[in-house]
Amino acid sequence: MVARELLYPVQLRFGIGVGIITTEIARDAIGIDGPAFYDSRRALEQAKREGREVRFQGLGEELDMAVNTLALLLSALTSQRTERQFEVVGLYRKLGTHARVAQELGVSRASVTKTLSAAQWEAVGGEETMRKLLTLRRLG
Repeated sequence: MVARELLYPVQLRFGIGVGIITTEIARDAIGIDGPAFYDSRRALEQAKREGREVRFQGLGEELDMAVNTLALLLSALTSQRTERQFEVVGLYRKLGTHARVAQELGVSRASVTKTLSAAQWEAVGGEETMRKLLTLRRLG
């Protein structure tokens, strides 16, 4: 997932609570309150118990299940990437074409294509599906 790519090789867990904040938004989180914070805490605790990278809570039972299942699948697909694959995927996100990535790295376009394929780049297109599922919550 994108966070893993941006933070590689650092590994973190995320608990994402979706919901209302009942206080004014301040510069520091201390003193901010609401269901989103409680859901975030529960999601983080559950992610820790389950050994997951990320967990969502507060979308409603069905959407929570769908988004968390998709997050688990995306995590499984990206967890076996090599350092080089992370590098190439990151550059591809930034530069947008195989040709630009190849030029940046001084390798052939075929090499970039092969590395992206090994990194299961196309399968990770599920990130867009996750964005759409999260948008459903806002519309509902």
